[in-house]
Amino acid sequence: MTNYPWSSLDEIQDADATNRIEGAIEDGEIDGFEDVQELIRYRCRDNARTPMQWDDSENARFTDDDPWLAVNPNHDEINVAAARADPASVWHYYRELIELRGDSDLLVYGSYDLLTEDDPQVWAYRRTLGEERALVVLNWSEEPATYELPSDADPAELEPMIGNYEDPTAAGRTLSLSPYEARIYRA
Repeated sequence: MTNYPWSSLDEIQDADATNRIEGAIEDGEIDGFEDVQELIRYRCRDNARTPMQWDDSENARFTDDDPWLAVNPNHDEINVAAARADPASVWHYYRELIELRGDSDLLVYGSYDLLTEDDPQVWAYRRTLGEERALVVLNWSEEPATYELPSDADPAELEPMIGNYEDPTAAGRTLSLSPYEARIYRA
């Protein structure tokens, strides 16, 4: 689900947000809701409180009555039923992640070794359990990123376990990562 496209203060139920906005208007810090509309669309706690979008029916099948907060207008496209029908959806990806974790003592109990302490874009770490090793590489940014494999990692021996893009294979010593790409390799 995505954040709701709040267009007026009257739509918001979050007391903290409404009190702050009303106070800023009274104090002359802002002229009106429009001055903070983009910030509210991004940060308002009501985004986490909008009705669950189960399907594309009226009120997204959340309720037969009027919901406390409005249903996001994009519920026609973004909903659980649509995600379950799309094998490439986040719903299916998380099911795969849960299954992978459940089947892997390495990912659950393996020791953790951070490999990118100061990288502002990439978080990479290794899990080790006995002779088994996994390499996890995550691009936390909206920009493409690269990651240089550790000197003791052999690119030819990296076996993809899961990734959120089509082909999480390594090509050479430098991984090219798409925005928000996540990869796990058996290493």
